Amino acid sequence: MTGEKRADFIRKVVLLLVPFLLYGATLSFDYALDDALYITDNSFTKEGLGGIWDHLTKESLVGFYGEQKSLLTGGRYRPLAPITYSIEYALYGFNPTLSHLLNVVLYGLLLLLLYRALALLRDSKHWFFNVAFLGLLFFAVHPLHVEVVANIKGRDQILGLMAVAGSTLMSFRFFKGDRLSLIWMGLLFFAGLLAKENTITFLPIIPLLHYFFKEKHIKETLPVLIALIVPAVLWFALRSWALQGFESVESTTLLNDPYMNSTGSQKLGTTIYTWLLYLKLLVVPHPLTYDYYPFHIAIREFADIRVILSLIIHLFLVVIAFMGFKKRSAYAFLIIFYAATFSISSNLFFNIGIFMNERFMFEPSLAFALLMGLLIVRKVPAKARWVVALVPLIAFTLLSINRSFAWKDNYTLFTTDVKTSGNSIKGLMAGGGMLMERAITLSNSPEKTELLNQSIEYLEKGIRLLPSELNNYRLLGQAYLERDGVNMATLNAYKEVFNQNPGDSYTVRNVEVIVSDQRHPAQERLNFGLNFLQEMPGSGILHFQLGTIYGQALGDITSSLHYLKRAVALSPDNLDYLKNYGTALAISGDYQGSIDYFLQVINLSPNDKQALSGLALSYQNLGQQEEAQYYRSLANQ
Repeated sequence: MTGEKRADFIRKVVLLLVPFLLYGATLSFDYALDDALYITDNSFTKEGLGGIWDHLTKESLVGFYGEQKSLLTGGRYRPLAPITYSIEYALYGFNPTLSHLLNVVLYGLLLLLLYRALALLRDSKHWFFNVAFLGLLFFAVHPLHVEVVANIKGRDQILGLMAVAGSTLMSFRFFKGDRLSLIWMGLLFFAGLLAKENTITFLPIIPLLHYFFKEKHIKETLPVLIALIVPAVLWFALRSWALQGFESVESTTLLNDPYMNSTGSQKLGTTIYTWLLYLKLLVVPHPLTYDYYPFHIAIREFADIRVILSLIIHLFLVVIAFMGFKKRSAYAFLIIFYAATFSISSNLFFNIGIFMNERFMFEPSLAFALLMGLLIVRKVPAKARWVVALVPLIAFTLLSINRSFAWKDNYTLFTTDVKTSGNSIKGLMAGGGMLMERAITLSNSPEKTELLNQSIEYLEKGIRLLPSELNNYRLLGQAYLERDGVNMATLNAYKEVFNQNPGDSYTVRNVEVIVSDQRHPAQERLNFGLNFLQEMPGSGILHFQLGTIYGQALGDITSSLHYLKRAVALSPDNLDYLKNYGTALAISGDYQGSIDYFLQVINLSPNDKQALSGLALSYQNLGQQEEAQYYRSLANQ
């Protein structure tokens, strides 16, 4: 093996093994964040192989919601990764260990494909100081990629970039005379589009790669461009067909549209400001968070100094790209690469529903990583290269490993990132909710109280930031209930939900559960339930429980009959309501009325022992011994 072949082999082995160093621990992790949308709670995925057609022909979140909802701008049509989830489920059910392993393996294969696709940048025989290899090392270990690899759902981006790398390799074959490679290039590009929509941003990048590094004339790259446009058109047609009936998103909350209450100047200013934050995270990727929802990012006016700084930097990059285009400068190409792949997530052309997100830098960061490799190999003196290269590589590696542990499960992720995104409404709600859920699993202890106190603190802060977010009130009511029992704080939280959303089904169920829960004192449950009669006039459960408490706990038969009668009227076929009302009538001395309702029970359930015994007792009290004996004998059978 020659020296260059040996160096090439070493590079490939390193690139294949680095993902296991970074993400080996994820094999013990659970599902997290959006995994529920596409995997664990997705009905198409749980159909196994039978769900593949649904993945291909429907909007990607229909399997989660049960119907197509216009919640996200443009909808989501990304069937390729969900198809792999369905195949996995068909083979071994839900197994996060194997799914995480597949993500790590795919990430390693992606690095190898990119290494082959970047052959034009492998311009050094040194095994380490090679632009493509060093750049890919920076790409591999960059902490901004943790979400993509450590979160199983991130597979869509890995598959998309793998397909792009494959398309690029096929384009090289075409220029070597293999005409059929155009077909393979188109098929791979189509697969990338099925993985994730932002693959479309590579449509100009692949032809430009040959213009910049193979010195091909723009006209010579037209066959490649056409070979990419054809599958793009087919994909767009398929996507449009699958998303039939999709309507434009009309946001009613800041959680779906962070710019909803912003002026045009503020929207543009904040958008440009986030571009500066992205650059900062590329260079200094700390602290990291999954959560960039309002108000983690503050709204900026266009005249803000940070907005102006961002604008100057990006205009400077545009000038460099423009000046370097005719010169076929590698720096110009990398800037164009960055701008093109970032464009669809930049919020400049359309609102993506969030200020920013680290995973949006997955593809653009490849340009940044290659730029780092290019600068070190070509601009840094030989004596200083090892230090200049190893310091950020080691720092990025340690940050990535440390950050990956935040993705262990939802509890770890939400309770970790709420400390970073301390002003995020969504983060505060998720963190508070997770702490409350964990507290519920504990017996009464200082730890449980501490978790509930922290949960309440987060939820109350979320309410102060956005009083119209009902989930915070729903969760807050439950947290107060767990910590303090049935009290005014719980009542007020649920009342506020009804004030903003009368008849809220989630809160109706919670109130019904609270009034039914005999762990709480009867008088407290009664007072609590009475406060919600106006908001829940159609709840049979509420009226039934109130009637039961009045009758069994307080001995107030008149009030008991009032509420039980209403419960029966609301649910005339409910056996428990009928039997309890019949029993209450018998206790009040209305034996004939009692018989009427017990007979209704028997009509619905002929062998109901309680109703048969009730009939026997009521007939006996009326002196009708023959009927009493008849039903008594049936009850004793």
